[in-house]
Amino acid sequence: MEHPFRPEHFARLDESPDPEFYSFPRKVVHIDDAAIAAVKECFREVLPPHGVVLDLLSS
Repeated sequence: MEHPFRPEHFARLDESPDPEFYSFPRKVVHIDDAAIAAVKECFREVLPPHGVVLDLLSS
C-alpha cells in the first residue's frame, strides 16, 4: 500500500544537514505565558509538594 504523501510534504524550511542544526543547544519556549501559567497551576494541583518528577519529554 502506498502512502498518500508526496516528497514535498516532507520538505523542510532548512534543508541543511541535521548535525549542523543540533550542534548547539537551543533554549526556546514553545508555548505562550498563559499556557505556561496553566501548566504550572495544573502541576501544583496534581503533583505532590517536593515530589520528584522524571521528565522524559523536555527539550
